[in-house]
Amino acid sequence: VRWLAEHPRALMGDDMGLGKTAQTLWALPEGARCLVVAPASLKLTWSTEVAKWRPDLTARVVDGRQRDCTNITPAEGEVVVVNYDILPPAKTLVLDNGDWAEVTLVTDEAHNVKSYKAARSKKIKALAPRCGRVWAITGTPLLGRPLDLWGVLSAHDMSSDVFGGWHRFLGVFGGRKGRWGGYEFDRTPKPEAPTLMRRIMIRRKKEDVWSDMPSRRYELRHVPVEGELVHLMDAIYDGVEEGLLKGLLPEFDEMSTVRADLARQRIPALVELVQSYEEVEEPIVVFSAYREPVLELGRREGWAVITGSTPQADRQAAVEAFQRGDLKGIAGTIAAMGVGLTLTRASTMVFNDLDWTPALN
Repeated sequence: VRWLAEHPRALMGDDMGLGKTAQTLWALPEGARCLVVAPASLKLTWSTEVAKWRPDLTARVVDGRQRDCTNITPAEGEVVVVNYDILPPAKTLVLDNGDWAEVTLVTDEAHNVKSYKAARSKKIKALAPRCGRVWAITGTPLLGRPLDLWGVLSAHDMSSDVFGGWHRFLGVFGGRKGRWGGYEFDRTPKPEAPTLMRRIMIRRKKEDVWSDMPSRRYELRHVPVEGELVHLMDAIYDGVEEGLLKGLLPEFDEMSTVRADLARQRIPALVELVQSYEEVEEPIVVFSAYREPVLELGRREGWAVITGSTPQADRQAAVEAFQRGDLKGIAGTIAAMGVGLTLTRASTMVFNDLDWTPALN
């Protein structure tokens, strides 16, 4: 936290699960003006974390369905959270009270701006130089070309702090014009590459800080409810309030329908979360009370699924493959995969939804 607070341009690359969001919020000064740009599925998570770790600040989540998404400039003591896709062009943003130099720009999952051609990268690149502080956060290593690193650094106004310029970057990574256009790079960068990166980057792995971490950590991801399901849920809640006065509950079928629809609406957010673990090659176990989220993950390369219809031999084969490291992840229904299976290779478990019975969860 101290390191981050002392660096106006910083890249935090801690492993997943080490509390990058909390550290970032703690590093903000009193009365901060902060603009957080994050994937859509993480916006409500940021709002919750602000309330938890920095109750002196107020979180405001910008909804893409609002007609005017240009009102994203934070007031004093405010954290405005917006997703990459609805971030307006920087030239349309006006800070009514104060200067952009007072604003801290935070980008979550910052590897999303590694391509200089992407619209989201261009928006961040135009906005970053105007902000007093720019903190990029990602636990996902850049597994592709060195140009991806340059894309992230240049978008966040950090490339000069690290390499001084484009030609120094090419020299460090052995870059040169390719025969067919574009750039080619040496397999291994020069020895000074890590030293240069430490000018703006801090990264800790789990094993570096394991003794300081709690034995088990819980994280709640918030997923917005949309469409007709909103009205169905309102009706259910109204029925519960009225029924409690009469000692009654809503119809079981109605509750089941809503629960199934909720599980289904979470699938895009679930897939996005799973992708972030795949990118860092972190094994993961996923549970759901319903088949549809499980089967959706089963369509991904490197995944196995276990449901009530999975033969016993296939169940055991999937478990053994996962434990050997042959699979990226394994997903199953709570009823079918909740007991009798050893899946200790993973240290992260995701529940897309919960079973009716708490003991089964």
